[in-house]
Amino acid sequence: MDKNQRKFLLFLVLYNLGNTASITFTNLFLWQSTSNISLLLFYNATVFFSMAMGGCIAGFLAKWRGTRFTYQTSMALYACQLLLLVILGNRTQHLVVIVGIISGLAIGVQSFAFNVTMQKLTTQTNREQFLGIKTSLLNVVSLISVPLIAFFIQRFNSYLPFFSIAFVIFLCLIYVLRTLDVHDHTDVFTFENLGTLIYPNEDLKRFFKAKLLYGMQDGLFWTVLGVITLNFLGSLSHWGIFSGGLTLLTIVTAYIYGKKITLANSNYTAVGASILFAMTTIVFAANWNLFAFIAYQVVLVLLLVSMSVDFDSFLSDILDHDPKIAQLRNEYNAIGEVVTNAGRLIPVIVLLSLHVSVLDDIPLRIVFLAVAPLPLFIMKIMSETTLLQLARLEES
Repeated sequence: MDKNQRKFLLFLVLYNLGNTASITFTNLFLWQSTSNISLLLFYNATVFFSMAMGGCIAGFLAKWRGTRFTYQTSMALYACQLLLLVILGNRTQHLVVIVGIISGLAIGVQSFAFNVTMQKLTTQTNREQFLGIKTSLLNVVSLISVPLIAFFIQRFNSYLPFFSIAFVIFLCLIYVLRTLDVHDHTDVFTFENLGTLIYPNEDLKRFFKAKLLYGMQDGLFWTVLGVITLNFLGSLSHWGIFSGGLTLLTIVTAYIYGKKITLANSNYTAVGASILFAMTTIVFAANWNLFAFIAYQVVLVLLLVSMSVDFDSFLSDILDHDPKIAQLRNEYNAIGEVVTNAGRLIPVIVLLSLHVSVLDDIPLRIVFLAVAPLPLFIMKIMSETTLLQLARLEES
């Protein structure tokens, strides 16, 4: 890796700490403050809608002022969210729409900025290596930090000191980004030529289909998985220890997976994990208890490891494969954010429309079952791409 990539990894480590506060612990804070699943669903629906808008805004910002400025804007929005949480405290439940809008814009702009920056700083020859190192490094950071943060919050019986620390982290990250060379250039943001390139390009169509399905899966996990874990385990410190155990499992699994897997056979492994995940989901939905939930979480780790590097690299390689498409990278990433967050909204809207009020409602179990086969569909889409078929031919 070159110096610029190492700087970016350092930035991502610090960002990971702040992002944990913005997403995971904000959801836990709202749940422990209100025990209101409807409020939590409504908050996350606001976040996902704003994330889609943030992705579009980021596309314009990146073309107008450059990727670095766009990234710095996302860090400033994160800081605003954390500052608002500190100021409002337990009154946050009365202003969840405002907090959700700021949070969603921050995440949406950041997600776009990360994708574009990662695509600029890596190539098709070293992208998988960079993403693999990034995933391993951030997992190690999470292994140490998440249990400590949970203990810290329980020890002080308040989330606000941690939110204050995260606020400072985001302010520091605005400065850190100034040292990163992201090969900025400005241009005019336009959707004019996108349709003519999407229509004849089957891989681009698959790009957006995969984004939508991934969003549908991620939206459910993002919104309720953390609070379900907390509900089963009973205390935040136990939640932190359990989360740390899952992270350790992720690190070990990712290491073994990385040693054995190749681009050509990775899809088969992910399909196997997807089938196992679907079967475990059926068991969990039928037996809503701690033992079944632990089994579900363990299999979910195996699934996410098998999908993570391959999925991110697959999406980036599609945009790099055709020079005409690569020139419109900002526009495609912006649309991709809208599509992903439209997918995230679907399970949340379904749960809201079904008036889910407790964490073991039958409708919630049904939604878990509906999401279970989505990884299989994503793997099928990836297996049909020209890039993966060429990789298999080269290895055979």
